[in-house]
Amino acid sequence: MWRLIASLIANCLLLTVVYSDVASGQLVSSADGNTGYVVSVRRSDAGAVGGGDRGSVERRRRISRAVSDPSTDKLHVVTRVSSRFVQTCVESTITNPGSENREATFLVQMPDSAFISNFTMVIDDDVYVGKVKEKAKAEEDYEEARRQNRTAGLVGAEPPQHADRHMQVFSVAINVRANSSAHIVLTYQQLLQRRLGLYELVTRVKPNQPVGDIAITIHLHDPQGIRRLYVIEAGQEATNSFNSVDTVIESSGHNDKTIKYNPSADTRRRLDALTGADGNFVVRYDVQHEHDAGLLQLDNGYFVHFFSPQGFDPLGKNIVFVIDISGSMSGSKMEQTRDAMVTILDQLRTSDRFLLLLFDHQFRYWPSNKILVQADKNAITSAKKFALDTLVATGATNINDALLSAVSLLKELEQGASSMILFLTDGYPSRGERNREKIVSNVETAAGSRVSIFSLGFGDSLDYVLLQSLAERTGGFARRIYEGIDADLQLRDLFLEIGTPLLYDVHMSYDDSVVDTNTLTRVAFPQYFNGSELAVAGKLLASQTQDWVATVTGMSSDLVTLTKQVVSSTAVSDNMKGLVEKLYIHMKIKDLLRQKLLTDDEAKRKELDRYVIRIALEYNLVTPLTSMIIVEFNKNEVQRNMPKATSGDFASGLSNDGVYPGRSRLIIPAGFIAILVLSRHTFLS
Repeated sequence: MWRLIASLIANCLLLTVVYSDVASGQLVSSADGNTGYVVSVRRSDAGAVGGGDRGSVERRRRISRAVSDPSTDKLHVVTRVSSRFVQTCVESTITNPGSENREATFLVQMPDSAFISNFTMVIDDDVYVGKVKEKAKAEEDYEEARRQNRTAGLVGAEPPQHADRHMQVFSVAINVRANSSAHIVLTYQQLLQRRLGLYELVTRVKPNQPVGDIAITIHLHDPQGIRRLYVIEAGQEATNSFNSVDTVIESSGHNDKTIKYNPSADTRRRLDALTGADGNFVVRYDVQHEHDAGLLQLDNGYFVHFFSPQGFDPLGKNIVFVIDISGSMSGSKMEQTRDAMVTILDQLRTSDRFLLLLFDHQFRYWPSNKILVQADKNAITSAKKFALDTLVATGATNINDALLSAVSLLKELEQGASSMILFLTDGYPSRGERNREKIVSNVETAAGSRVSIFSLGFGDSLDYVLLQSLAERTGGFARRIYEGIDADLQLRDLFLEIGTPLLYDVHMSYDDSVVDTNTLTRVAFPQYFNGSELAVAGKLLASQTQDWVATVTGMSSDLVTLTKQVVSSTAVSDNMKGLVEKLYIHMKIKDLLRQKLLTDDEAKRKELDRYVIRIALEYNLVTPLTSMIIVEFNKNEVQRNMPKATSGDFASGLSNDGVYPGRSRLIIPAGFIAILVLSRHTFLS
């Protein structure tokens, strides 16, 4: 029966289950200003769900009061990766052996760029199936369930600081009856990003309690051939090596690998002592890359194009390091920045030109004449000394003027190299221009198409939307630097990502007599870096079967043009059947959210919102604009209303007809248990 319920996708999970005695709850705000959510459950005497006394208990207090006798019997994760697109199905069974009902609270960690596509629970004969709705409608249905005195729970996003890095956290509360079990299936999807020459899958295996049966199975398929495969078990040192104890790798040739992780009883006991990233099971790998226009996959009127060529010489770069030295950067953040800058400066090539701009409410430059210098040995030595002596945190934060100054210095240089700003801050603008929209507009206007900004945010108390907007408007990216003992290593790795530009002003184009160009995701990229990958997805025009050409152009020392002949009749591999459409939808939603950051036109933003909501509802995906309601079915209703699936579909999350289970097919009974998923995260990688 579970094969009828399972669906989709991605690569990283923590499922924590705790039991506690609770009544009801309310929306609260935490001390740091983040909104938190408290589960609301109505109870009657003898622990039965129904009417009864109400009171509020904050979720984290419940976790600290968790009783020890209930157990998680099983945590199984099955992940399928086909051409970078990841689909994960997570199963867990929780048993309450006690004589009283207990509320189970599940904390689920997944990648911050993933979309939930299914959440299903079965408790005894009661089946709860997730259906995505527009947020306002989901809230309305939830409140109506409460007004009618039906069982109701609230599922909400935890504040970011309660997640591991690059993760989002959802919490789910449900009543588990005495002497019974709850079976949970969660599915979600993600597109892997290639960074530093590797794709990385991370699976959380520390469930914060004893688990009798932990199993992770990862199926890798790539038509370009899998190479440089590394496995890092939970508790191992995070290096690119293979020192497995509980992992088996099976190979079916260069294109297919299966990784099976079944930790022994001794290992499971040790997992409970691990914290943070130490509790992750990590798989890293790469594929074979050629000096060509890349890989194109077609299926059922959709296509995806991956571009990651080899064989180009590194380009020189012009880079200004804009470093926040305001008072809030004091302590470990400034020490880690100093350590990282010393290492980063050593990574510059002699073909690079650079300058340091340190800012609070005033500016300090190296060199003092404000002219970018060649990165020779003497310049590097002098810059290191300046960084060590001058990186001291004081003063307020004038972001607007610091970035405008850096852009002005870069635009004085002749073109012919990649020009970029590495911008590091931990806070909000507190001096000069403070309005986010005006800062973004000022910097975008000044930068034009000449300068890309790579924004790096330290910690959680910063305006990350500002950093995202600055990066997206100028063709860079924004990342969080998670404060901790390895923050300096994070900074160094992030610089390595942009340290070797191979092409700039990259454009990917397609035959408009075959491809519906109105459906394409982003096709223009300011630069292509060594070890990264560019991707475009789109739809073909109806009834078009002729062959066509994909073209990629970019600038190296001269104009580069690469082409790929696409044979429309080429059959997609069995591993990708039904997935190209899902990959297109995933990339399209991400691109629409990116476009929203690129415009100040409120009418356009609302139009983009409506587009995202329409797609998310059709494909049953939780996005920043949609929420998930868990509705109650009995097993017969599930049998009638869920698409049929074969035994092989359980792991892949596909029904026979290649659509999402539950997509436009769930029949919501008049009485249901409503659980609202409120996502407050930005789903842009």
